[in-house]
Amino acid sequence: MKDKFICPIPWISLSLGAQNSPRLCCHQDIKSSYPAMESRELIELKHNTSYRDQMSRGEIPEECQHCLSLERNNCNSPRLDYLKRFSFDPHSQITPLKYLDITIDNECNLECIMCSPIYSHKLSRVFEGIFQMPPTSKWSSNLDIEEVIRETPELEQVTITGGEPLISSKSRSFIQKLTSHPNINNITLRIFTNFTLFDPVFMEELKQFKSIELILSIDSVKENYELMRFPSKWKTIINNVEKLKNYQHPHLDVHLHSVLTAVNWTSIGDLIKFYDKNLSGYNIIPVFVEIDSPLLHPRVLPKEQYQEGVTSIIHALESLAPRNEIHIQQIEDFKKLLVKIENQNYQDHYIDFQVYLKKIISYRNKLKNGPQE
Repeated sequence: MKDKFICPIPWISLSLGAQNSPRLCCHQDIKSSYPAMESRELIELKHNTSYRDQMSRGEIPEECQHCLSLERNNCNSPRLDYLKRFSFDPHSQITPLKYLDITIDNECNLECIMCSPIYSHKLSRVFEGIFQMPPTSKWSSNLDIEEVIRETPELEQVTITGGEPLISSKSRSFIQKLTSHPNINNITLRIFTNFTLFDPVFMEELKQFKSIELILSIDSVKENYELMRFPSKWKTIINNVEKLKNYQHPHLDVHLHSVLTAVNWTSIGDLIKFYDKNLSGYNIIPVFVEIDSPLLHPRVLPKEQYQEGVTSIIHALESLAPRNEIHIQQIEDFKKLLVKIENQNYQDHYIDFQVYLKKIISYRNKLKNGPQE
């Protein structure tokens, strides 16, 4: 079994994406199709049966191509991380849910350049105005949290995404109800946040969890950050970072989660230095993810501009002082991802990228002094 492409996720995880859609995990790059399911059926992981069967036979599900591609390029993958995080029995069809990964809704306060209306309702007006796309409605998860609490005695980890969970009343209610889980002292809560809001009072309510991970979605610094995550301001992030430094929590870990795109490529080196100076802990660098859109991929850039980003990144990595073997491995894994990116070429999309960026900027400028939702 150890030589097979095996992953704990089909055995122990429920992952719900946008509009309540079940999926194998958040990293899959194709859509899965399932019949309508009640909360209990989802909690029992019945929709994962085929994936368990495929992996047990030594087959690799189509939904796993993201991890497979990373591993073929000698990069670390989510699958390898999951193997470290969770214990499971691949021979068992009894599948106690240990990991809940849920996108609560698309309530968000930002219009990020690499996002879509399905994850940020505010972006709907942008896509309507620029691309004449039909409006995207607001939606929220209908998973029964009370049933989750009753039926998951072995729950170990919960990941909350949005939207923006820290401004979403639905997300905050979901998290607060989760604090009544009988296994609360053994549950790690992970919250993905754009960090435009930091609420110490809310954080105090979460101290019952075994640990808290705040995954800050910050992709760049200064003006380039503001281009990426409109209409947020860099000074807002700086202010919240200072609040976070002064906040005392016994089991809080903070990570940066950053998407590598053509828009922020030449600023990644500065982001690494910012993280090292202000936030680094268990991780020495942000967790970097390669965007899957050719239009916004770093390799859409002309050679000189692309190389400018590479040089900045390498200089930033050389300035770091790894404190342990984990840090050394994280840097090496990132370098392998850089090699994977280097081996791609999307320069045929460069003109389309420029047009897209100009349209976004032009539309934002028109909205700046206009009415806000």
